Amino acid sequence: MYVTTSGTSNGKIYKSTDAGENFSDITGTLPDLAKIIIKHQGENLNNPLYLGTSVGVYRYADDTGVWEPFDNGLPNTTVSDLAINLPDNNITAGTYGRSIWRSDLPPVQLAPDDVKLLSINHPGNDSILCGDVSPQITVKNNGPMPLPILMGPIISTMGQTSINWNAPWLRERPPASILRRGLALGDT
Repeated sequence: MYVTTSGTSNGKIYKSTDAGENFSDITGTLPDLAKIIIKHQGENLNNPLYLGTSVGVYRYADDTGVWEPFDNGLPNTTVSDLAINLPDNNITAGTYGRSIWRSDLPPVQLAPDDVKLLSINHPGNDSILCGDVSPQITVKNNGPMPLPILMGPIISTMGQTSINWNAPWLRERPPASILRRGLALGDT
């Protein structure tokens, strides 16, 4: 979770990794200027942030730890709205009086063991009774490591990049190794 506070000389940017219980100040090297909107670029190992300000867009990433102007084809004016398009890897900036601008984003850095949950289905009849669920999970390998290395002996992919996987053990709690790899129910 990211929060900006208003003001030019005392406006700050805060980050919370525990759903808002605690915040850390990541304002760092950002100059004193109006901070209007902040967006996080998901599905990226470096967790980049894009900040719309009174003088354009700034970018922050975990690997650098500093705010830098992001003026890759974007205007040097007040940016009041930002939208990040993950599939097309671009950012759209809405400005005050200078129209809407679009720019490509730097290449995405995925974690080597990144696995994306595509779907959870219940093969068989349409009725689901408590305790009678053997879901079929479809995952996609987003990282460079092969799925058998990521998932261990649980599944075999035969060289495919996405697979269907029957997981009867999901009637209870998934093993911790699966939860750590982002395959908890409800993740997308």
